[in-house]
Amino acid sequence: MPDVKWVLFHCRPEPDPVQSPSPFASNHLITFFVAIAGAGIIGASWAALYIANGLEVVVYDCAADAETSLWPNVRSALQCLEGLDSFRERLGTVQSPLALLSFTTVLEKAISYADFIQENTPENLTLKLDLFVSIDQWMKPDALLCSSTSGLRPSDLQVGLKLHKHNFVVGHPFNPTHLMPLVEVIGGCETSPQTIERAMSFYESVGKKPVHVRQEIPGHIANRLQAALFREIFSMLANGIAGVADIETVMEYGPGLRWGTMGPSLLLHLGGGPGGAKDYASKFMAHLMSWYTKEDPVMDESLVEQWVQETTKMAGKAPSRAYLEHNRDDLLLSVLNKKEMQRGKKPGHSGKP
Repeated sequence: MPDVKWVLFHCRPEPDPVQSPSPFASNHLITFFVAIAGAGIIGASWAALYIANGLEVVVYDCAADAETSLWPNVRSALQCLEGLDSFRERLGTVQSPLALLSFTTVLEKAISYADFIQENTPENLTLKLDLFVSIDQWMKPDALLCSSTSGLRPSDLQVGLKLHKHNFVVGHPFNPTHLMPLVEVIGGCETSPQTIERAMSFYESVGKKPVHVRQEIPGHIANRLQAALFREIFSMLANGIAGVADIETVMEYGPGLRWGTMGPSLLLHLGGGPGGAKDYASKFMAHLMSWYTKEDPVMDESLVEQWVQETTKMAGKAPSRAYLEHNRDDLLLSVLNKKEMQRGKKPGHSGKP
């Protein structure tokens, strides 16, 4: 592990809070310090992404042993980013990304000089609120605080803030965070419009595809779509329609494969033929919208255990969890690189010689 643990606070002068330019002062985003609260898988992925962009990052975790897993997880994520065409040039301009990263168990040291704060603690409202009370004490007045929460409402999280409610948004990533471009940005009832704009600009500047969720809703957009799918999966399991392995095959080689190319509405537009979305809606939409289970599946212990056992059995056919993760990331890289190449083509160009 490189000896950089105190680089931000012991190896260079502290920034002058009066003279330091705001990272959001102009159209050209300048961020000197990023703080990450929580050194788990999500926190490590964020850290890798940010240092790959040349930003200086300090990771805070109250558990000292969290540093042990942080460094290998960041190295692994950086190695993965090297395979992403859109990041290869960025990484080429950063001589030593890991030298930009440090770790601390002292929250004040992570937060006090941060221009941007990404919180990634467990999905527990009480735990997050306790942390936010402390973060609120040490935040700079113009710093942004973003939470990676998968489903908590930002207004509920703002309860933990007294001084910086207007500087807070949810910035929810998709796993694996360093690779998946999506970030859902959601403001709470006291978030300022400027904060939404700053968060969107920041995430876009580090290579993400931010989407502004206009209203607070538990689970945001992506997880609610996943929840709808799993509602059907558990209904099919409960009624003996199909097992997990067959459902996986249907998704991997059916809708899931298509959804990697474009979103479902554009796919249905193509499915409507020359008449596009209008013809699809008039001919098929009523049927499509009737094909769902009318009753929620009863999520009792036996049904959940059935899903766990069948999923675990299927996963057990792979040599290891690491093998599955590598295959996932390798395919994601291929898809993302291909999509990036397609975006660079002129309309109507097939790419063939």
